[in-house]
Amino acid sequence: MSGKLFLTPKEVGSTLGVSPSTISRRLKDKTIPSEKFGGITLIPAAFVKDLEDRAMASLKPSKGPDGDSR
Repeated sequence: MSGKLFLTPKEVGSTLGVSPSTISRRLKDKTIPSEKFGGITLIPAAFVKDLEDRAMASLKPSKGPDGDSR
C-alpha cells in the first residue's frame, strides 16, 4: 500500500478487487469500519492490511501432530 492512513471506498474496492456496490453494502452493514470527514467516507488502511494478514495466515499449511505439513 501507499503508506496512507485512510483510503476512499473506491481505493478499497480497487485494492480488494471488488465492486463499488460491494464496498457500499459492507459500509452500510458496518462490516467495513469507516469515518466521515466532511463529505468524504474514509476507511482505515489498517482494516485492509488486517484483512490481508488474516487471508495470508489462512493459506499457511497447518502442521499435523507429528510436525509434518498436511
